[in-house]
Amino acid sequence: YKTKRDENLIKSDRLIRTRELAHDKTTGDLFIVYSHGVMKYSMSDKSLTALTGSTQAGFADGSVQDARFNHPNAILILSPGKFLLTDFDNQRLRRLDLDANTADSICSGRRDGVDGNLTSCQLSRHISLLRVDDTIYIGTGTGILQGESY
Repeated sequence: YKTKRDENLIKSDRLIRTRELAHDKTTGDLFIVYSHGVMKYSMSDKSLTALTGSTQAGFADGSVQDARFNHPNAILILSPGKFLLTDFDNQRLRRLDLDANTADSICSGRRDGVDGNLTSCQLSRHISLLRVDDTIYIGTGTGILQGESY
C-alpha cells in the first residue's frame, strides 16, 4: 500500500464490489472501479493506489482526492491520466484528470438525451461507456446515446 488511505480502502469490504476494469495500453496500468471510487493497479510494481472516492457514497466535484461518487459503473480511458466515469446513483457523467487534479461533472439530469455535445447531455441511468474513433457511446437502461469525443 502506498498510503494509509489506500490500505483502509483496500481492506474495506467496499473494494469487493468491483464494478468495472479498464486497461491503459500506454502505461500498462489497470484501473478498478469499485462501489464509490477508482483505484489504480500498477502492473510494473504490483502496487494498488486509491485515486479517487471513499468507502461511503456521496457527491463532490473538485480535486481528485476530495471527489465523491455513488456507485460508479463504467470507466473510459480518454488518454493517460484522463477518464470519463459514469456515476450511476448521482446520475452524472464525470471527468477525471489526474494531471490537473480535477474531478468534475460534465453532464447530469433525469432524462436520457445527448445532442451531440457531451457537456450538455442529460442522463438518468448510464451503465456503460465506449469510444469508437471520435464518438463516445453511453449505454443506458433505455438505449444507446452518442456524443462527440473531446
